[in-house]
Amino acid sequence: MGARANVALLLLTAAAATDRHESGTPIYDLANHAWGYHEDSKKDATFLLAFILLIVVSLALSWVLAHRWKCKVLPEACVVLTVGMVAGFLCKELFVKRGKRGFFSGALLGFDNALFFLGLLPPVIFYSGYELHPQWLFGLFYQIVGFAVVGTFVSAVIVGIVLKLASVCHLAPLDITFAETLTFGALVSATDPVSVIAVFTELRVDPKMFYLVFGESVLNDAVGIVLFKTFSKFVGYSFTAKNLALAVADFIVIFSGSAIVGGVCAAFTALTLRMLRTDDTDEGAAATSRTLQLVTLCAAIWAPTFLAELVELSGIVATLFAAIGVRHWATPNLQSSSTVDAKPVANAVLSTLAHLADTIIFLYLGLSVPAKTRDWTNDYSHSLTFWAIVACLVGRAAHVYPLSRQINKRLRKEQSRRRSNSFSQALATEDSLGDPLGEEKREDRAALSPRAAPEEQQPATAGEIPPAMQHMLWFSGLRGAVAFSCAHTFPNAHDHRTLFATTTIVLIIVSMYVLGALTVPVLTALGIPRDCILQEDGSPMPPPADSPVLRLRRSASMSTGVPNAPLPLRMLQGLDRHLYPLLVRRSPPPVATEEPRPTELEMVEDPDLPDVVAKTVL
Repeated sequence: MGARANVALLLLTAAAATDRHESGTPIYDLANHAWGYHEDSKKDATFLLAFILLIVVSLALSWVLAHRWKCKVLPEACVVLTVGMVAGFLCKELFVKRGKRGFFSGALLGFDNALFFLGLLPPVIFYSGYELHPQWLFGLFYQIVGFAVVGTFVSAVIVGIVLKLASVCHLAPLDITFAETLTFGALVSATDPVSVIAVFTELRVDPKMFYLVFGESVLNDAVGIVLFKTFSKFVGYSFTAKNLALAVADFIVIFSGSAIVGGVCAAFTALTLRMLRTDDTDEGAAATSRTLQLVTLCAAIWAPTFLAELVELSGIVATLFAAIGVRHWATPNLQSSSTVDAKPVANAVLSTLAHLADTIIFLYLGLSVPAKTRDWTNDYSHSLTFWAIVACLVGRAAHVYPLSRQINKRLRKEQSRRRSNSFSQALATEDSLGDPLGEEKREDRAALSPRAAPEEQQPATAGEIPPAMQHMLWFSGLRGAVAFSCAHTFPNAHDHRTLFATTTIVLIIVSMYVLGALTVPVLTALGIPRDCILQEDGSPMPPPADSPVLRLRRSASMSTGVPNAPLPLRMLQGLDRHLYPLLVRRSPPPVATEEPRPTELEMVEDPDLPDVVAKTVL
């Protein structure tokens, strides 16, 4: 009877709670020992449902525009950003004007920096590093590092100087400091050419062009964030030569330490996948091992970020180097079977996570734009925005063209030196064997020596950057979510955070919609080669003779091979020969199977007939 009485009492309590709440099932609050609803739970459920619907709408609309309507004007990132801004302004009109400010200021229209840096950005950076082709990454190492490290620093300094000069000349707000303009320069120097990369991938542009832009953008984000954190420490303090030296040392320590953390995480991931691999021929055991390996690979996306942030380093740099190491050391340990190849499965999982995170980032960016429009009436400067756009374009050009010229000059000198050495060795060999052709022929050969040709008339090397690619590099410097997120953490010592945040929003919108929409016309005008397919060794496969893109290669020659890796990287490759056997488990040799007998409809050779004749077995 006691148990029945307790059940009856519980049912009566539930009925009373249902009477108090006219609809739905009541929730029992264990903390307060009461039945009822939570407004926060309803808001969270509404937010998640609305956000999922917006993701589906964004992806569907971008696919329809790109594949059904063949629209190349708006890349996918621009479409997602547009959907987010439209939804954000609708939410603002529907909720703010009706007095429901609590929901408007909640999670749907907010931009959480912790969620961005720790949750959404690692999958994008990890897959970007994972997709870097090692041959092209090492072959274009000096070019990528030059544009990403030296170029980012030069661009940040030029933007800071231009804005400070505009302020001194009364062309921009007068109360901004040089430390703030340098911090803003580092913020906007972090390029995010997601829409350009998407167009490059779809059109299969020349691999040199692709990896120059792709590699620079991946490493540029990491360098820009580290520079931003370094310059932010000096806002509100005196900026002296001693502090500048400390800033350089801080940058070197953070970058190198983060790279070491990423390499350690990659090695640990490779060892874990090696231990989880089994040589059992049972499909069930292989499937279980493969599942555990994929879970470990997904955990390796966020582990470098958390570990680096825990020791106050850069999680983005650690994730980038971890992805490069995982591709080289961990991927060969994936469990494959006779029916399933694990490498395409892993690539599909990482690609899906990165694409979903990228979509959420731009949707978040669009949704949070209306929230910042409330501050534009008081904390926005048209003059600062104008000079910021000019400074970004000038800063981009100030490092792309000079660095490209110096890189091409150095490569031509190395090529000329190698050809001269080989030519001299050939002459020495002929002298030792005797020269029956005489001195006149020797002078003719000397006239054909590489030293006799002017430097600008010598043939281009594999790593040289032609002028058309230099123009495209300058054009591809879009700004995106990384700059927007850094603007939210801009140092507010002089109450200028909102001013620089609204300026960053305009920069992002202009670069996304103007530069992103003009990517295809600029590619066509510059004659950048397209429809390039990479072979297994990384070299581009020549297109068929009737390809319509051959006429475009007169202005920008197609890459014919993979550039050679520089000497320091070749030394690291020698060190890798000792680490690779420790981290990678060799696959067992394939089991020899009996060759299948030909079927009745197969063509077989008749020994009684000539070799060029065959018959069908009926």
